[in-house]
Amino acid sequence: MAQVTPPQMRAVGLISPQGDLQLIQQAPLKSLGPKDLLVKVEAVSINPADHVILQRARNNVFSQENPTIVGFDASGVVIKVGVDCKLFKVGDQVFYAGSNLRSGSHYNYQIVDERIVGKKPKKHSHIEAAGIPFVALTAYEGLVEEMRIPNTGKFQRIDKTILIVGGSGGVGRMVIQIAKKLLGLTVIATASREESKRFCIEMGADYVINHSQALAEELKKY
Repeated sequence: MAQVTPPQMRAVGLISPQGDLQLIQQAPLKSLGPKDLLVKVEAVSINPADHVILQRARNNVFSQENPTIVGFDASGVVIKVGVDCKLFKVGDQVFYAGSNLRSGSHYNYQIVDERIVGKKPKKHSHIEAAGIPFVALTAYEGLVEEMRIPNTGKFQRIDKTILIVGGSGGVGRMVIQIAKKLLGLTVIATASREESKRFCIEMGADYVINHSQALAEELKKY
């Protein structure tokens, strides 16, 4: 499939420290590095980190030619590849959480290093896929890198139990799935509403307790 040059670059970002987010026409596009992909972005998500970055950015110097564009999550289609790319080709559908060393995903086209990109799950739409990467990485890094729960790459039940407070939240629901279905843990999640409790069970929690009550007493029920 032939590589494509984007007809027009657009983004949502800041061009003034005192201004609001706005649509930026013809935002600058840098050259691709040898390991870079140019992705036509089909969907993005918004995370709390975006707000933090925007507030910090108001101390920077930027303009129409040098805007601040936020956004980590994106899902889209590869339209151009760097000379040393080996993992993806033009036409591949991908999703990823970008790097904070580069402009964010709130572009219609984005440059991203192929080594932090994954193939979009076929069963998910671009909209669904765009809601996965950043929160999934947060959950995985917390469990495997910070808590040092071993991931052998092969599912195996282990005799360990984890308590996940706020199991129906964005990160909580992902922690439940990774802990249960990838790491083989017994999962106790907390939730206070009936619909939240049911959701935690759907995500894979073995037990659900009420975090509006004393946790020690709730745990005794099991």
